[in-house]
Amino acid sequence: MSIGEYLQLISIDPWHIAASVLNLIILFFIVKRFLYKPVVKILNERNQQVRDIYSDAEKARADAEHDKAEYSAALASAHEKSAEIVRAASEEARKSGEEIIAGAKTEADRLRRKADEDIANERRKAVSELKGEIGSLSVELAGKVIDREINPEDHKRLVDDFIDGLGDGNDDESR
Repeated sequence: MSIGEYLQLISIDPWHIAASVLNLIILFFIVKRFLYKPVVKILNERNQQVRDIYSDAEKARADAEHDKAEYSAALASAHEKSAEIVRAASEEARKSGEEIIAGAKTEADRLRRKADEDIANERRKAVSELKGEIGSLSVELAGKVIDREINPEDHKRLVDDFIDGLGDGNDDESR
């Protein structure tokens, strides 16, 4: 190759530069229109969602602190009221004498024993009901197992159905 050919390869052609700049500008606007703006829009929407979540969390925290303050105030008031009741009861008890104090202690013991008995009865009743329900569910599951031959898929489905039945309290009546 001669020097003229090399110079022609190295030379600056204004039409090629103008075409390249025009292609670059067109490509820039296409990318901006169809890629940049939608991506920025999506990012802004997600940022807004995150800000909303943080705002909701902050509001929930403030509400919880407010509720805690109200609870503390109510608790303090209850303590004050209970202290006042105790003071009044003590004054009255001193005035009334030992006989009234003995009668009040006897009544309080009776009420406490009755409350303890009620709690124990309710606990026994709840345990009995729970045992009965678990027993009936077990019998129902065993009946289903006995009624048909079980392959691995049926076994998994039966176990899942049994667990679901425990969770929502419904037997297979609604299915």
